[in-house]
Amino acid sequence: MEKTIYGGKPNNPVGYCCLHCGLLTVKEMKRKNCLGKQCRHLKRFEDHEYWRQRRIAKERKNISRNEIRA
Repeated sequence: MEKTIYGGKPNNPVGYCCLHCGLLTVKEMKRKNCLGKQCRHLKRFEDHEYWRQRRIAKERKNISRNEIRA
């Protein structure tokens, strides 16, 4: 099993960092601000529950914005 970028052993990684050559958990990804920086080294594990929840939240946000505009 691979290690995280901080050396831990993740149970449920959400992605892989090609720059640091390690797996990423949600907490580590937020700590490094990978999404905020739109890091090109982040390889998402698309089948992970975290990404599905983010898509749903984004869709709800867009629906709310459209309702307010209408």
